[in-house]
Amino acid sequence: MPVVLFTWGMLIGLALFHQQTQIPAIWHWVSAQIPSTAVQVLLGLVCLLTLSTLSRNSSNQSIWSPTTRWLIKLFNPLFAALVFSQLLAGPIAAERLSKRVPIECHQTDHPGLFKIEQVSFLPEGAKKWTLSVIQANTGEEAETTCLHQGALLSVVINPNTAEHLLNTPPGELIQATVKIKAPKSTLQMHGFDVQAYWFSKGISGLATLQNANKINNKAQWLSPLELIQKLRFSTGQWITHTLKNHPQQGLVLALVTGDQGLIAPEEREVFNNTGIAHLVAISGLHITMLAGLACWVVSRLWRLKPRLTEFLPAGLAGQYAGIVIALIYGLLAGWGVPAQRTVLMQAGFLISHLYPGRVSVWNVYWSAMLIGMLIDPWVLFDIGFYLSFGAVGILIFSGWGYRTFKDEYSTPKQKLRGFAQAAFKAQYVATVGLIPFCAALFNQQSLISPLVNALSIPWMSFISTPLSMLGTLTGNSWLLHIAAQSLDVQQVWLEASQHLGLITWNLPTQAVWVYAVAVIGVFWVLLPRGVLPRWPGVLALCTLLLPVQKAEQGEFWMDVLDVGQGTAVVIRTQNYSLLYDTGPAFTAQSNSARRVILPWLKIQGITQLDQLWLSHDDADHTGGAMVLLQNHTPKHMVSPLQHSHGLALQAKVIHTQHLDCKTLQPWQWDGVTFIPISLPASPPNTDLGRDNNQSCLLKIANAKHSLLLSGDIEAAAEQALLDDIRTGQKPPNHLQASVLYAPHHGSKTSSSQAFLDAVNPSTVVIQSGWKNRYKHPHQEVLNRYQGMNLTLFHTAQVGALHSRFKPGYDETRVQSALHTRLRYWHMHESSAFQR
Repeated sequence: MPVVLFTWGMLIGLALFHQQTQIPAIWHWVSAQIPSTAVQVLLGLVCLLTLSTLSRNSSNQSIWSPTTRWLIKLFNPLFAALVFSQLLAGPIAAERLSKRVPIECHQTDHPGLFKIEQVSFLPEGAKKWTLSVIQANTGEEAETTCLHQGALLSVVINPNTAEHLLNTPPGELIQATVKIKAPKSTLQMHGFDVQAYWFSKGISGLATLQNANKINNKAQWLSPLELIQKLRFSTGQWITHTLKNHPQQGLVLALVTGDQGLIAPEEREVFNNTGIAHLVAISGLHITMLAGLACWVVSRLWRLKPRLTEFLPAGLAGQYAGIVIALIYGLLAGWGVPAQRTVLMQAGFLISHLYPGRVSVWNVYWSAMLIGMLIDPWVLFDIGFYLSFGAVGILIFSGWGYRTFKDEYSTPKQKLRGFAQAAFKAQYVATVGLIPFCAALFNQQSLISPLVNALSIPWMSFISTPLSMLGTLTGNSWLLHIAAQSLDVQQVWLEASQHLGLITWNLPTQAVWVYAVAVIGVFWVLLPRGVLPRWPGVLALCTLLLPVQKAEQGEFWMDVLDVGQGTAVVIRTQNYSLLYDTGPAFTAQSNSARRVILPWLKIQGITQLDQLWLSHDDADHTGGAMVLLQNHTPKHMVSPLQHSHGLALQAKVIHTQHLDCKTLQPWQWDGVTFIPISLPASPPNTDLGRDNNQSCLLKIANAKHSLLLSGDIEAAAEQALLDDIRTGQKPPNHLQASVLYAPHHGSKTSSSQAFLDAVNPSTVVIQSGWKNRYKHPHQEVLNRYQGMNLTLFHTAQVGALHSRFKPGYDETRVQSALHTRLRYWHMHESSAFQR
């Protein structure tokens, strides 16, 4: 009981700690006095002593009344864990904050000596390094220390720029000049927070290498962890070389080393849609299988030597071997949460075998979770924590695995039938049990996952993974190719499942209480038959289908997505939705649609856009359009693009009607008016003929408010629009809007004073990348905005924006992601709260 309560107290305490916007100053003082590693070790010992004391006290409280004893048993562990969680996380968080690259040091060069701590594989032969700072020269005259000793930097090594460094293993020293970047990135109102991810991994900043050279350090002693990293790297090198150009190269690498860097985004979508993403990484099932095989082999061999059995029973020797193999495999695979849980629980089961009757399966489960949080207080940021412990906890609760086939079934046929029944029950329990987790973490539930998992779990567990491991251990390229071919076979039924249609159920983000009710529903449904009727549990699960809040009649919502240097704005009315531009493409593998827009649509429960607007053909406005069209089917695409353009052709393939924004007439949705604004086509060699000035604008208005989306128009186009008003072709209020989306991201060639006077906004939204190379927004433009006393919102400062334009209210309130989600790990400039 104390272990369970203490673990729950740690969970609650760490969750509360991670809700803070800034950590107390006391933790900065403590971190300056005591290294974080010493804090973890010391508090780990204190934790053991605390649990031991609580266990003794729980059985020695006869002087208290029964009610008082029950309250003491309940609150003592909880209170102790709440205090303990703060003592654990506080100093570590302070140390990580102190080592981060300051904003003032962004994009500055620093020579120094660095050590490669970890290497990950990326497409097209690139590598991602995690470098630790051994020694850095920040300059004696510098007021701010930019690089601290021990800080971790994330660096991408490309074949084109640093080919001589690609084969450098972990543990090597690098002499280089680094251009460092502060760990500040885009921030959405909901969903993945990359700054939280960096902080949880201890990343102090990003960097690019200049003039880098390896330092000969062969005489240097390597720690066991560094040796493991070297082994992971050499294993990855051999796998990628052996399976060069094979479509399953990335998946085999992930199964053996846990490195998923070579898995293409399209493949990840297939795995998520079919519900087998848990099998792609190193899952507890793979480690358990390998440990079980080692246990069986060692115990069999052990019995061949009677003297060995006199020293140690064969079964116990096999269990020790299984744990050792599980530990080695877990470390080789990157020591992720599923690996940690599996190794810790196997160790717990060994202890229960040594001390029968004194350790329950639940004690093993909660102890493994507690130790995982002691190892890493930021484990709550890891999706694997919830999926791994959630699935195992549900299986334990359902009673799966308690009975042994040997006792209940006597013939091989009965054992096979019993095994099949147990496997079916496990799949049913895991599928139902993880519904709330999949809804909260992925906003979807795969409808076909039970069938696909019934095929893929035995296939990958007993064929693909063993062949991959055996081929790697023996260095046999033939076995590795067979393993890859087996994954090709699996790909057949995965792709067939993809084409069935309606294979996933999109579940929009709900309130926290909804997920809590759904979890209760899971446990209710999985109660043993006859205990309670199951329909209340099914109803509780159905709360995940509650409709999300929508705009009222005559109201429209604006969502400015934080896509960096680009444009992506969503307009929603009561029954319709419109996306204005799709942001930039970041790399060949990554773009705004895949990284931001598609996840956002899923979170909001938008299954189909009514209109996709592309203001003009510019990379930072259409960079995500192709991926969006390949993964989403808007009803209409509106743009100035020619019908022979690739995006127009893709729209035709998916039966999306392509409309010309220059000829489109105004329309109404739910009492909200949409007015297209554009200029007639002009020769490309003129100012008005430039792509930016050919942008299609869109004005949205209701009874009280209006919004003008202005694309990338510059001063020439602004003047042409004003001329239309001056000559009477357009009404005087044609451009007037209460909120202006800044033209061309606030460049100095736009936002002329005459144009601003015609629009006469009260609020301006600027969408651009932080510290972008174009220096948007320009200071001259900011001065004009400030001279008109306009309220400014800059996504580079405050992240994504959400605003509701209600017809019954005079003012419009704009919410920012930074204000809504601000936590102690978020970097921001002092001006962020003033714009």
